[in-house]
Amino acid sequence: MNANRNKSTVSAASIVVIASVAAVFVPSMLPMFQAIQMTQFVALSFLALSLAYVWGHGGIMCFGQAMFFGIGGYAYAIATINGLESTISLLISAAASAFFALALGYFMFFGRLRADIVSIVTLVVSLIFYKLLGNSSGASLQIGQASLGGYNGIPGIPPLNVPFDSTSFLAPPETLTFSALLLILCYLFLAQLNWRKFGRVTHATQQNPLRAQLLGYDTRRQLMYVFAIGAAVAGLGGGLFAAYQNFIDPNVFALPMSSQALVWVMLGGRGTLLGPIIATWVLQYLTLQLAGQKAIGPNIALGVIMMAAVLAFPKGLAALNNISLDFWRKDQKKEEKA
Repeated sequence: MNANRNKSTVSAASIVVIASVAAVFVPSMLPMFQAIQMTQFVALSFLALSLAYVWGHGGIMCFGQAMFFGIGGYAYAIATINGLESTISLLISAAASAFFALALGYFMFFGRLRADIVSIVTLVVSLIFYKLLGNSSGASLQIGQASLGGYNGIPGIPPLNVPFDSTSFLAPPETLTFSALLLILCYLFLAQLNWRKFGRVTHATQQNPLRAQLLGYDTRRQLMYVFAIGAAVAGLGGGLFAAYQNFIDPNVFALPMSSQALVWVMLGGRGTLLGPIIATWVLQYLTLQLAGQKAIGPNIALGVIMMAAVLAFPKGLAALNNISLDFWRKDQKKEEKA
């Protein structure tokens, strides 16, 4: 077990080092459009990572995870339009999502709602946000200088600036570097959390809640904290998403956004943090490529590709790593016998 853990740690460390080097040096070599497009991929990866943690490690099937992504986006927009610099605004995005998740999670988990009811509640609350913000147009419906704009959304959101220097804005390659490094930090934080006692208690709560309770752990509180941590990561991504496109509208709360996140996690593999990030990049890239061809509808083509991938890899893309390890072990055994 320790050997497998050491191999996993070395593998994860290698991935983090390679990703960090790429995040620092690759953006400056990319054309401007590609740098901007990849920034979108990174922002959406926060949503995938958050659901991968909440669902894959916490066992909370959250149909409305995009709700926290949207709260983060709107919080960033309101904060920056009212004069706050982007670094503080991103922290507000994460905090706003986490605090709302704590409030919602308190009623759901301490109310002992069944898992299927929790899924429905999160979806319903997300759609309520969609309707409320969609009908929030009018001069009277604004927070400070930020007009909510209804279904038209909030335009003119300030981009990311140099941390704690609101007078110097980041260029697209620098924005990509900043966003990618932030994603890596979030990945490391969640991965380390899983290796510590908090992660072991979370795993025990997911596998057998009754046994965890008999061992003295408050499973309701544990689930609430997991829910809030995932919401904070999603909120951070929502803030980056709003900064990337200088715009946010209620569609971030709509069903398609939450559905995409579920697909990314299923394709990437539940129980892994890296797989859903890879799946996000693959599917978003395919979506862009298929949008330019006219032979077949892009949604149909993408659906066929996703079905084939799920059938070929029912445990997700992350299972490819396990398959390669199995082949490696078989080869090692053959060499030992020879």
